[in-house]
Amino acid sequence: YFLDSANGSHQLKGGIEYLKLEPTVGNVYNPAGYYWVEDGVPWQRRYYLDWESATPNEDEYWSVFVQDAWRIGKLTLNLGLRAESFKAFTNVGEEVVSFDFGDQLAPRLGFAYDLNGDSLRGSIGRFYDLPNDYIGSTLSSTTNRRQRWTWNASCAYDPATPVQSYPDACWDFDYDNPVGQSGYAIDPDLKPIYLDEFTFGYDKLLSDQFAASASFVWREQKRSIEDVDPEWDQTYLWTNG
Repeated sequence: YFLDSANGSHQLKGGIEYLKLEPTVGNVYNPAGYYWVEDGVPWQRRYYLDWESATPNEDEYWSVFVQDAWRIGKLTLNLGLRAESFKAFTNVGEEVVSFDFGDQLAPRLGFAYDLNGDSLRGSIGRFYDLPNDYIGSTLSSTTNRRQRWTWNASCAYDPATPVQSYPDACWDFDYDNPVGQSGYAIDPDLKPIYLDEFTFGYDKLLSDQFAASASFVWREQKRSIEDVDPEWDQTYLWTNG
């Protein structure tokens, strides 16, 4: 939409974006398990049992935006606002993450000033990112399990003997955790990922066919989402980092 007025000219835009993401996430593990030996002594063994090769889940993203390129003489102001929503679902349709439009408001402000062919320009804005698509998968209903055993030193270890041949009596059982809704959890205060950006630049017109420019860009990611295991017991928490 275009508008001319005594206060300058406007070029108004608006839009809607929708994404339906259907990631299928899976892992393949050695059914014989994994063994760790440190400093010539066994340490741990881990088994991944009843593992489903892949788990389908669904993520849903919406965004709406409005922006105005407002030109006042040699000055152009770019004023915009974007709002986004995101929802993550498990393989049975349970909603496990929900960020509403009010949680993800992203202002975008910029300017450009014409210096008789040369120009100064700058912008400041906030940008949100989609969370990891593993979140819905790790909270899905599956048969996946993981076991951990720790070497208890009750057996004499001979490096010439394969470590996987030692019996269960040589190991202490630590846990047998299901991977899925009881193996992962969501931080109730989980917040969306975003970064802030500031730019400033100068464009120099060298001729009617050539120009040179210099730009400064500063970005800082203020928040991320990671899975952490605070107790080191294979019970993970999706939280902000």
